[in-house]
Amino acid sequence: MRIEFMPHLTSMLHMKDGAEVNGKFAIFVNDTEGVISGTYQVTRTAQDVCLSMQMENVYQPVSGDKWVRAYRWESVVHLDDDGPTMDAQWHKKQTINDGLKVTVVD
Repeated sequence: MRIEFMPHLTSMLHMKDGAEVNGKFAIFVNDTEGVISGTYQVTRTAQDVCLSMQMENVYQPVSGDKWVRAYRWESVVHLDDDGPTMDAQWHKKQTINDGLKVTVVD
């Protein structure tokens, strides 16, 4: 698996407090034809670095629903003296259809 970030991510240890980076990413898995891409955001606050990746474009070589776009991956890297640790979660967007309009919420 290979993940490309545009612009490239800098070292989390060297990010200044309050720094924010926004960009695009693409995930490639070996030599398969499937690719997932979208946008990312990295922010540094004190001893935490938050990374959020929103899946937006999905190419799946087999037919089927492109379910991946409904998910966002978020993590927080804690830069403690004992070494970094990470908490991470997947969040699914929910679609609410009230008959008049469709609303997407996290």
